Amino acid sequence: MVTENDETCEPIFAKHSYGREDLLAMMGKNTMKPPLGIKRCPFYMDTAQTPIILMPFSDTEMVRRILHGFFVK
Repeated sequence: MVTENDETCEPIFAKHSYGREDLLAMMGKNTMKPPLGIKRCPFYMDTAQTPIILMPFSDTEMVRRILHGFFVK
């Protein structure tokens, strides 16, 4: 049970936070070999995809952002 006199510690935040796509973008093509059998994986792509953060919003996403006030100019 928490009371008014209980002390709370400050939250600890990471100095650097990278998403999966950021980490993949930082890796060179010759960094490591893919595991054996990777081409049998149903999610395998022959060509690298553009990180989603660099892709433009779809019409639906733009409308949602505008309607909900998340549109950044």
